[in-house]
Amino acid sequence: MNSKLNFVSFLLIFFSLIACTSNSDNKDNTQVVAENKEPKDSTLVLDEEQKKTITNLELLQGKWQSTDDETNFLKFENNHRMEIAEGMTQWSDEIFTLSDKCTNESDKSKDLKPEKDLYITSESSDMCWYIIDLNEEILTIAYMARGNTLAYKRVK
Repeated sequence: MNSKLNFVSFLLIFFSLIACTSNSDNKDNTQVVAENKEPKDSTLVLDEEQKKTITNLELLQGKWQSTDDETNFLKFENNHRMEIAEGMTQWSDEIFTLSDKCTNESDKSKDLKPEKDLYITSESSDMCWYIIDLNEEILTIAYMARGNTLAYKRVK
């Protein structure tokens, strides 16, 4: 119960900070990208040989739409994870790492089996996700703090 309350409190504070912070005031890795300066989408077209050697980092790149909430979008550009949903006027923008385990404070002590490039960590927001399924069209991740599954489809 206490961890749920802490998580809800964290989300309220996080979204309040995003709403109140301008780009020039940001001092950490969290940035806000203005909606009208949205990064360009990338289209991923692979031949059979490329499919054999492509990495999870390369597959993540681009724009994804939630299959449960059509207003929720994720973007991955290089090492930036961006998100927007209904009620938000700007994209959140965080630096992420892709690694063999969670590296954020809340999850790094969990006894998890290391798996190459299957954990997405945003240390500035203390969040981590496990990649369940990832290909050219589908992204399915589990949020490590609660274990809920989030499914996305690639948007062109």
